[in-house]
Amino acid sequence: MGLTIHYSGRMADKQKLPMLIEELEEISRVHGWKYHIFETKFPKGDFPDDENDGYLYGMCMNPPDCEPVAFSFTNNGRMCGPGQFSLWGASTDETEKQFLYMNFTKTQYAGVEIHKMIIGIFRYVVSHYLTDFKMNDEAEYWETGDEKLLVANFRRNAELINSFAEVLQTNTPREDEDVETYLERIIREFRDKRSESDSLNPDA
Repeated sequence: MGLTIHYSGRMADKQKLPMLIEELEEISRVHGWKYHIFETKFPKGDFPDDENDGYLYGMCMNPPDCEPVAFSFTNNGRMCGPGQFSLWGASTDETEKQFLYMNFTKTQYAGVEIHKMIIGIFRYVVSHYLTDFKMNDEAEYWETGDEKLLVANFRRNAELINSFAEVLQTNTPREDEDVETYLERIIREFRDKRSESDSLNPDA
């Protein structure tokens, strides 16, 4: 639970990787963000079709209170975050290998301004370095550029998280409940509470 951006894409020109890293490193330094640099140059030759040589290329940024933002790639040029790489990088299963390129970053606890900045960085990087790029922004800012909608989505999601936490705190398992029954009851009560809130605040 928490607003997240989901993204995928490819490096358009492998020769530009050092320039991309340099620019993102400078952005990180200016804002005081932590970052990590992986390999700085792709192997020579064209991008292979779907090969993984066991290395990541590029870098990831760590804005405060935010999951890492991956501008890193496998040697075939496809975007791949360090989390996905550690889980699926060595897999030979074709289904699991697709998970390797499903990148996401939760921004919920970083807040509106950091979210806006991250989206702005993506817009710049996409226009200069990436191809076949897709993003699903759960806060809808990537798709709309609407700051009011962004703020409203952050506020609404925070209220949902707080509401769910309240339901958990005020409900303990009953003696006759197994774990599955308990969770089903909690989720049902949460949904009822959410429906009640939505009916009282139809424009939220």
